[in-house]
Amino acid sequence: MKKLWKSFMETEFFKTHYQELIIIPVLIVIFGTISFILSVLFPHSDPFDVPSQLETLFYYSLKIVSVLTISWFAFRISLPPLYSRFSSFYHGKDCLDERTRTIIAIALFAVFMLAGAIISRGDEGKGKNNHGAKIRVELKVLLDSQLNIREDGINRGKEVDMFNTAVKVPLGSYWCGSYVAYDLNYFHIPNPNSAWSPSYGNPKDVIWTFKKGGKKLLLGDVFTEYYNSLRRIGHVGFYIKTDTEGFFIVQAGNTSGPGSRNGDRVAKHKISPEKIHAISRYIKE
Repeated sequence: MKKLWKSFMETEFFKTHYQELIIIPVLIVIFGTISFILSVLFPHSDPFDVPSQLETLFYYSLKIVSVLTISWFAFRISLPPLYSRFSSFYHGKDCLDERTRTIIAIALFAVFMLAGAIISRGDEGKGKNNHGAKIRVELKVLLDSQLNIREDGINRGKEVDMFNTAVKVPLGSYWCGSYVAYDLNYFHIPNPNSAWSPSYGNPKDVIWTFKKGGKKLLLGDVFTEYYNSLRRIGHVGFYIKTDTEGFFIVQAGNTSGPGSRNGDRVAKHKISPEKIHAISRYIKE
């Protein structure tokens, strides 16, 4: 391994890009630290999983690169003298001294890192003044309070057993459906009251599908995911909101950070709409 690493360090690629390769782990540590601080300061903001954060950052990076590329061409072609002025600043030929340029560079770096950590998280939803809004606001409070629930054993634990008991299935059963039923029952909202996830995809309750669209989605609506390997719906949870880039923020039980259908916790994560089979509504307007 030592010889392999030494050989890699002697390659032309490493010699050319060694600064970028060294700074990558440093950036990851800084990004993780900022994200942790944000989670402490704002505990109910959406704690997206790593894949979702990377997906969001990739989207924004692509967007920024596209805008900057177009702007660069427009700037250089339409205003050559001004472009030359900015170019001289970048290459250190401006009237600003080296110390000032360094401070500006560090400040811009800090802003970009903070912005990256913020956009990789979601903000909190806000209730609206319409019929059913009171229940949805109270449901949001309940959902936030459940984000610390973890299994104690395989599909077991104090809260997990409580969910499964509420729908009268054996302890140790999969509990994503039980979780949804328990929370809806808490507010006396009629629902399938089942641990069987396909129960939540009944056409009479469905208000939205990816192919056909449908009604405007509201916090507390229930999403389902279809698994080809099972040839049926295999996971269910709550829709929270749609973020500014069109991704769905959802929360489910028996899941994990990446949004698996057999995880060990209640978790909130981000998902592309095309991955959703259907969304049903039980909190009536």
